[in-house]
Amino acid sequence: MFSEWLSQHDIRKCLKTMDGYRPYPKAVDRVYWDGVPEDIRATAVSHAEKYLGYGYPIVRASDFMNFYRTGDRSANGEQHFGRRQALRRLVIGECVEHKGRFMDDIVDGIWAICEESFWGVNAHNGVNADREILPNVENRYIDLFAGETAALLAWTEYLLGEELNAVTPMILQRVRHEVRERIILPYLTRRDFWWMGYPGGHMINNWTPWITSNMLAVFLLTEPDADLRAQCVSKACYSLDRFLDVYKPDGACDEGAHYWTKAGLSLFDCLDELFAATDGAFDFYGEPLIGNIARYIVHCHIAGPYYVNYGDGAPVLNELNYAQIYRFGKALGDEFVMDFAAAALRPYEEELNIPIMRALPAIMVDSEIRSRARRAVVGKDAYLADNQVVFARDGEREDGFFFSAKGGSNGESHNHNDVGSCIAYWKGVPLLIDLGVETYSRKTFSPQRYEIWTMQSSFHNLPEINGFMQRPGKDACAGDARYERGDDRVFFSADIAKTYPAGAGVTRCVRAYELVRPEEGRWALAITDDMAFTGAENRVTLNFMTWKEPVPQADGSLLIDLGGAKVAMRCDQAEPIVEKHEFSDKRLSQAWQNGIVYRVRYAVTLGREGGTRVTLRPADA
Repeated sequence: MFSEWLSQHDIRKCLKTMDGYRPYPKAVDRVYWDGVPEDIRATAVSHAEKYLGYGYPIVRASDFMNFYRTGDRSANGEQHFGRRQALRRLVIGECVEHKGRFMDDIVDGIWAICEESFWGVNAHNGVNADREILPNVENRYIDLFAGETAALLAWTEYLLGEELNAVTPMILQRVRHEVRERIILPYLTRRDFWWMGYPGGHMINNWTPWITSNMLAVFLLTEPDADLRAQCVSKACYSLDRFLDVYKPDGACDEGAHYWTKAGLSLFDCLDELFAATDGAFDFYGEPLIGNIARYIVHCHIAGPYYVNYGDGAPVLNELNYAQIYRFGKALGDEFVMDFAAAALRPYEEELNIPIMRALPAIMVDSEIRSRARRAVVGKDAYLADNQVVFARDGEREDGFFFSAKGGSNGESHNHNDVGSCIAYWKGVPLLIDLGVETYSRKTFSPQRYEIWTMQSSFHNLPEINGFMQRPGKDACAGDARYERGDDRVFFSADIAKTYPAGAGVTRCVRAYELVRPEEGRWALAITDDMAFTGAENRVTLNFMTWKEPVPQADGSLLIDLGGAKVAMRCDQAEPIVEKHEFSDKRLSQAWQNGIVYRVRYAVTLGREGGTRVTLRPADA
């Protein structure tokens, strides 16, 4: 798509020069910055004031090595991100106030970052990260956060270049030296960074647009050489084409809603930069795939802060930049996306805690968004057939019943073994859940990934068959997916037998979901499995994960109190076994705040063929 456009255009003639590229006003443009709404000004200055006299944390070699010694990446991450958050907030604060009182702390931040051996984090240390315990300064690697760091410095130079030179020209001389050595030269000369998309690398994912958006910022803002700028854009277009190669026409992000902000929204960052740098010549907003990628996040929204969270996603998304989503919708001319973002826009305090690349446009369009009439945007039903993901509600209200299920494969990016699983909410409260993922460690992205309980199918809403859980791999996939929709009914099914190893002895396992909704507030969800086996006697254990405690009733059902709404759950073939699972992991606890989840198990014995049926409905129905 993008490389084809390049073949038909002289990119050197299309691209603005470095001096001509002015995506946002610089700090010296006081007409603009003095006109920023007062509440945004107050928030930005308050953020910056917290870092006056800030002692930038030391980046310790021992903390960096901990990832390889113990698998822990948190200490190095706190040092790394703490430095960058401070610099980012100080820069925006100085742009708003422009009194010079933040400048020394900004210089300290720039200098501290330039002194680092590696601008990335320990979990991403080089092409041979599994063998390199400390950074190799003679073999530079661009990871997610090296890219973000370079872009932060580029935006700092762009916004405050005159002010920094007034302190001493040595500051920007140092920045340019470090950016050229660590970023510009490796980016232009290397092809072995897997996220670039060249043959031989592993599966492309959010890394590609995320890093590419930052590479574009570096070159467009700070590189004066027209040939090098053109080379960057050419390479960026190649990588973005490879990123879109893994997308199917329905635009679903197989990494889930959590990573969409770094996948689909980072793609928009790239499109936005190139549109501005070419005076609108680079325009792909009319492409159906681009529109579908934007709308995916709206489909995934459940209620309030909750989103569908298959894979490594979290159910509560605090990192979505709604101002940038609004701009994505506006570029597309999509009122549906714009209305969604405007309705979800958060207070300034939260909206501005983002990279400068997104903070600047957020400030610029804030008044426009907040003046827009807010109306709730709730998509009733959607089926993304290419990725086999269904979304359905009992009405067009956030506090109604919401249900999602997936087919797909166990070879997706940030995969969990969850083909055929589901998520359900009622009254905006989690009912059947996807746990998400624990705090990342070395084990998370290792051959031992599926030893982690949250990755296993038996801790999703799925059956365990003859003692076997699902296996990973692209060939562990759903087949014969079916979707039907009517005003009072939604049906989805898929055969998930191929996701189980041969030892399970299952030849057919059609997991089906039927949501019946005769009227809003009156619904029933039936979950069935139709199975066939090679053996005469088979043990099947159905697993369902809940956040609220399921309480056994005298009639064999379970009662799940969601706090204001109660759900009855029943299996036609077995009595329930309720397990309590406690955890202290920080990342899981952010979603499931009491540190407890429950697993409901139904143990069933079947012959060569047989089935199971579980139903959920309002307890008073």
